[in-house]
Amino acid sequence: MASSILVVSTDPQGSTVWWADRVGIALPFDFATAHDDPGSLKYLKDTGAQIHVICNQKGGVGKTTTTVNLAAVTQEVLGDSDQRLHIFVDTPGSLENEHILMAALDVADDVLVPLPRAARLRPDRPHHRAGHPPRELPYKVVVNNWDPRDGKADRDETIEYIEAQGWPRANTVIRRYKIHTRAAAEGKVVTQYPDSGTTLRAREDYFKLALERGTEAPADGRPARCSLLPCRRQGRNRPRHHPPRSGARCTQRRSPTRSTLASTSTRKHSSSSARA
Repeated sequence: MASSILVVSTDPQGSTVWWADRVGIALPFDFATAHDDPGSLKYLKDTGAQIHVICNQKGGVGKTTTTVNLAAVTQEVLGDSDQRLHIFVDTPGSLENEHILMAALDVADDVLVPLPRAARLRPDRPHHRAGHPPRELPYKVVVNNWDPRDGKADRDETIEYIEAQGWPRANTVIRRYKIHTRAAAEGKVVTQYPDSGTTLRAREDYFKLALERGTEAPADGRPARCSLLPCRRQGRNRPRHHPPRSGARCTQRRSPTRSTLASTSTRKHSSSSARA
């Protein structure tokens, strides 16, 4: 069985790649890159998995940390599977790579926009603003990197800012902990942190966010769809299984390496090297 979760890095800066390399064979989910060929992202639709894009064209807001840790907690709950269930796409934090972001949004089922307290979005670029994502995709802004030691004022100010813009907001707030900032260098994801009161709270934030995103009702009033963690009422979401595209090749590796996404049949710690 392969992992039910795939993380795809599209950021040319390669922060997700570096993190995955540090984790090595302990990486709990599958991993691939599409930096040099964003057009290959269209093949993700062939998997039948739900595609979650994490984006904000302002750098340093926590996109990679959110992507990696949401994928980790979802993998811990769903485990391995004979089919891909969810794909998390990390996107560039630069306006210079807007074409990559557009390619990711073309295949997205939903979007999550991390927004820390200090971040302010440019009002002159509608595609850049959290409140006006292209494609009319369902999305939520999540308050990220709030330090509880600073009190609730900063958190509440950020929430007021989001609400003043009319942007839909996730109820979960991701708290700032030093262990998050050290995790990439230490080669760990949130489900691999050593047990302590702090790490349990850090882990709780991402489990709550995954659960919230998975059980909320759509705006059209239809029953809630379990898009991330399974809920007891509806059970696990089971996308259709699609066979790999003819001619697609993937290689098995002991640890994730920088490579080009060409097939979503990637198995654990594997990466594709040729286009279909």
